[in-house]
Amino acid sequence: ECNTLNLDLHIHYFGGGKAQFDEIDVCVHNHGFVSREELITTIGQWDLALLPYPALGKFRKASQYSFPSKSRVYVAAGLPIFAYAQPDSSPHVFFETAYKMYYHNLFLNRDIRAFILAAHNRSDAENEMRFRTAREVVRANFSKEIELDLLHQILLNS
Repeated sequence: ECNTLNLDLHIHYFGGGKAQFDEIDVCVHNHGFVSREELITTIGQWDLALLPYPALGKFRKASQYSFPSKSRVYVAAGLPIFAYAQPDSSPHVFFETAYKMYYHNLFLNRDIRAFILAAHNRSDAENEMRFRTAREVVRANFSKEIELDLLHQILLNS
């Protein structure tokens, strides 16, 4: 799709191992391991984040009951999230409601043109709106106070 939109595709890969993108014409940048703070600062300059999530039946329970920590980092960086996840997966259920305007699940919608163009729009007004939304999502769902309060309530009710 990027070729038809006349956009170059660069994939920035963090962590160990080697990204497997040999069969497609993209430029892969492997950054290795970096701190969480450096990751948030670094990825915030790019257009979107990829969130592939287990879709095979044997991973169904993991897909439903676990939540990828990297997706929190993506929101903290204010990035649109391009996912491939089952409709009942925890990230899809969450982002479909809390971050819908900046979330696209390829598993459910193969038409990515509008999402790619919107993600590529780096105007000051669009950036401010996206970052404001991201801050609200982080504050409401991923702050230390929110998460510790939820854990405290669970422990009290056990």
